[in-house]
Amino acid sequence: MTTRRGSPASHLLALWLGAQLTVGYGVAPLLFARLPDPVLAGALAGELFRMVFLSGIPVLLLALWKMPTVTSRWPRFFLYAAMASVTLQALALQPLMAHFKSLGPDARVSFLAVHGTSQILYAGISLMLLAVLFAPRRPG
Repeated sequence: MTTRRGSPASHLLALWLGAQLTVGYGVAPLLFARLPDPVLAGALAGELFRMVFLSGIPVLLLALWKMPTVTSRWPRFFLYAAMASVTLQALALQPLMAHFKSLGPDARVSFLAVHGTSQILYAGISLMLLAVLFAPRRPG
């Protein structure tokens, strides 16, 4: 029986993706379901997302540098696209959502528009990195 071993970079990427999936699809919905104050739930979720995105930048850089060769070009493209998406989340969308949230109810429509964009990118990052982790590798 043979086992498929990945590189340390792919293991780190898998751990980070697990954290991202846990926060985005487990912890954040649980915060909103269990905490009585949605503002507090949103603040806590925002901090968790910020930590996930900021930790993802060096992980993705390492993955781009150290991941083993794959049999096609699309996994590397997905890594670059995920890196761009995570950077966009960390440096633009998260601060923009915080700004709109601080403006109160008058900026709700703007907040929801940015939040929707962020949700789509989050799902895209998850799917792209799952595809990268399960892409066939060249032997050797």
